[in-house]
Amino acid sequence: GNAQLVQQITDSKEDLIASIDRFQLQRGTATGSGLLVALNTLLPDAGIDLESTLFGRDFRNSGNSGAGQSLDQRTAKPPPVERAPVPVGSYTGGAIVLLSDGRRTVGPDPLEAAKLAASRGVRVYTVGVGTAQGTVLKAQGMQMRVKLDEASLKKIAEITKAEYFSADNRQDLLQIYKSLSSKIVLKK
Repeated sequence: GNAQLVQQITDSKEDLIASIDRFQLQRGTATGSGLLVALNTLLPDAGIDLESTLFGRDFRNSGNSGAGQSLDQRTAKPPPVERAPVPVGSYTGGAIVLLSDGRRTVGPDPLEAAKLAASRGVRVYTVGVGTAQGTVLKAQGMQMRVKLDEASLKKIAEITKAEYFSADNRQDLLQIYKSLSSKIVLKK
């Protein structure tokens, strides 16, 4: 139902696996929010105003900005700086991998988030899970009906000059991630 960072960017496989193991499923799909949080994590200086984008333009002026700080520590944020777009797919320092059924139920439009990623040169590889007819997934004591929105996931990948993959089962998912590991290479 919302997006949150569960692991900072790292090259530690153990840290990544531990963060996946800690992940808790939620109801709802905030695909656009997830893309924006991932993009902001990948490019913290990209000028993305997450508060206004995720919570509305009035959030900053409603007294909620700076939540978790004492009143004397809060400072007004300067307006976001407009950035000149860069060529789509030109950012080589990282990429976003979106694993989803693609059906947004809450939050910002994922196609708009994909356009923002594209304007920053970031590719968004999408992996679709589920079926067009819909299926019930059971995990962590929850049951969820998921229906694949393949068109949205394909469009997100297309906008960012990345690729779409379809995972029908665990083996497909393993093959997709092996394929992605050859496209996204760690350089030190």
